[in-house]
Amino acid sequence: MQYQLCLLDVWGDEKDGFEVNDISKTQTFIDIPDASTDDEIMAILEKNEIIRPVGLSVNDTWCPDIFIDDAKTGKPIIRLDAINREGE
Repeated sequence: MQYQLCLLDVWGDEKDGFEVNDISKTQTFIDIPDASTDDEIMAILEKNEIIRPVGLSVNDTWCPDIFIDDAKTGKPIIRLDAINREGE
């Protein structure tokens, strides 16, 4: 599946929780196979120089979109929006 990289403006803190204030869609598109594990997703993002996955985790509970969060605090770092580029 193909994903569009979205940058997040996040408010809040670990104690009170986090809220995504704004989402900026980039023109960066990433192909991630449907059956990819969390480790494989992180490796793809690192290979494409999107993020360095140290201390981050994959949160794919918003399927089909994927959030990459700070593993310690839960703060959302980036979002990958699932897209269908056919017919664009």
